[in-house]
Amino acid sequence: MDAVNLLIGRVKRTTSIGATLTSQDKYASQLKQELMGFMGTSFEPLLERHIGKRVVLELTKGDKIFEYPGVLKDYTAEFIEIMDVDYKIKEDQTARKADLVIPRRYGVIRHLGE
Repeated sequence: MDAVNLLIGRVKRTTSIGATLTSQDKYASQLKQELMGFMGTSFEPLLERHIGKRVVLELTKGDKIFEYPGVLKDYTAEFIEIMDVDYKIKEDQTARKADLVIPRRYGVIRHLGE
């Protein structure tokens, strides 16, 4: 947030756009909030410390919740990537190791795996 404030402050003082931004403070504030909303969801300190460790991914499919233990490889604002998951497509099949990329709206890291 400090970096965004510094950048907008510098633009206000040194460019012709700055005069427009100064007269339109409401829009500058809205721009700051939208920037922070966009950038704020990609870095999560709670997930950051679990990268490379076994975790449990909770996946919601309709009204059912499934748990998949695996190794957290990476995450973004949109997705969670988890490796070495025992995954079955059908109940009667044997589980296979798979790497999954799950949209964050359906999957959540709940806790460390054992």
